[in-house]
Amino acid sequence: MFRKRDPDGAFDLVVDGDCLWLPNSPPSRIEIDGIEIPTGGRVRLAQGQHAAEFPDGKSSGMLVLAMDGPPRLPLARFYRKF
Repeated sequence: MFRKRDPDGAFDLVVDGDCLWLPNSPPSRIEIDGIEIPTGGRVRLAQGQHAAEFPDGKSSGMLVLAMDGPPRLPLARFYRKF
């Protein structure tokens, strides 16, 4: 779904989709294109380049494709439970 991640926070989204923010150490927030996303928050992103920023300067985690149901094996191992 994502093409690359640059140190400046830029990334390319290959397809349109709803994304879910899963931080490594909640609570933690991220801003995508100036939109604040809290822990476990969802955002709809269009294909193309986007900019990510971490307002607290310490956040890390995964921006993943948001699914309607909980992840099932074998994908469950890629998700952290909160």
